[in-house]
Amino acid sequence: MPRANKKKSSENNAGTSRPTPAPRRRPGSARVPFIIVSAVVAIVVVLVGIAYYQQYYAPFQRVVINVDDTKIKMGYFLDRARISGSGGIGMLQTLTNEILIGSGTASLGITVTPQDIDNQLRKAAAGSDNVTISDAEFKEWYRQLLNENRMSDAKYRETVRNQLLSSKLQSYLNTEIPPSIEHAHVYGIFVGTYEEALAAKQRVESGDDFSRVAQEISIDSGTAEKGGELDWIPQGALVMGNMDPFSLEVGKVSDPLAVVQDPNAPPSTYYVIMVTETAVREIQPGYLPEVQSTKFSQWLVDETGKHKVKWDYNSEIDAWVNWQLTKNSPSGSQSSQSGG
Repeated sequence: MPRANKKKSSENNAGTSRPTPAPRRRPGSARVPFIIVSAVVAIVVVLVGIAYYQQYYAPFQRVVINVDDTKIKMGYFLDRARISGSGGIGMLQTLTNEILIGSGTASLGITVTPQDIDNQLRKAAAGSDNVTISDAEFKEWYRQLLNENRMSDAKYRETVRNQLLSSKLQSYLNTEIPPSIEHAHVYGIFVGTYEEALAAKQRVESGDDFSRVAQEISIDSGTAEKGGELDWIPQGALVMGNMDPFSLEVGKVSDPLAVVQDPNAPPSTYYVIMVTETAVREIQPGYLPEVQSTKFSQWLVDETGKHKVKWDYNSEIDAWVNWQLTKNSPSGSQSSQSGG
């Protein structure tokens, strides 16, 4: 009997169906897809951020000019080039000179005050007619000026300060030029070709008189009549804009030089010169600006030698700079992120 009951109980249990239990998930397995998607999104964001940085931010942070510890970044470089209308190559020297002038004038005790800058801005606002304008009119003029140049007030005032420092330095150096300096008595022969100029040089070196050759072949009638006499040229001035007479030995004829009137066209006139004597003479007014300019240029050369100057610039960067300057859309939003 007990065995039969046990068998019956087993049959009853076999006829009863039990639900199949669901498979267990490991802890955290439901979060795996979310983590993968989040990682992919994060990587995409990082890559986009890197691309944006490399294209729209990093180029404007590049140090273009380094003078000792003073650095000029590309953003400021572009701002200044845009204001001046200058190309990249010209702006390299301009900004380098400003740093050198800032350093040199400090040692000379030359300064520019905030009032000097205010006065210069007021003068610019008044224009060539020197009209009187109200404070409100000046503020509106200045606001428009900053908008047009896409510069902050601080950066634009710094630009004006540099201009004033340069002007004050020039005035200071002009006082160091004495009324009388060394002059060279210069004669010249002007002809149509390089070969003719070379032949004129060879004639004089063979014993012909320079003045007689000038009278015979020079195509410049004004000087030919005077035996080729040009003028007494002060030290610091050039003959025809490209020849330093003090680079010649007295009595020696120069190599042929071209008179360049149009850089895009071949020269139509060549010349040779000769210095017959030198003497200390009073500077004539017509030569004074050139002598002053040479004095200023020489100061910059001397000052450059006192500093470590480095330019990070090449033809590829120059092409990029010129592209930035000619873009129709303003680059100020990017370039203004960089300091000077």
